[in-house]
Amino acid sequence: FSMDAVKPPPHGFGKPYEEETDPMAYQRKPVTSAHSIDLTKGEGAASALDSAAFGPNGSVVHGRFGEVDSSAAQTIPLEYLAFLRPAAEGAAALREISKESKSPTG
Repeated sequence: FSMDAVKPPPHGFGKPYEEETDPMAYQRKPVTSAHSIDLTKGEGAASALDSAAFGPNGSVVHGRFGEVDSSAAQTIPLEYLAFLRPAAEGAAALREISKESKSPTG
């Protein structure tokens, strides 16, 4: 064996590494909308109100609350924005429980 037998990594120095892709592999498309499941509709269906989607100008639109502030939408994954209503209801319930407990730490 010689030093030429050991090949450097394919990305080397200064060249970007591009992994060879399998032409038969499924290519995922970017996420454009997210829906929560509404269990009140019989067997469950995608909720139109508890959903989030990218608008035409790149903004995020929630089905119940309308357009979401762009600074907040940049930090929260689109899939989580569909849960805004259940999260708000949970936070309100916790606030009421802590208020009723009258503990100084909540």
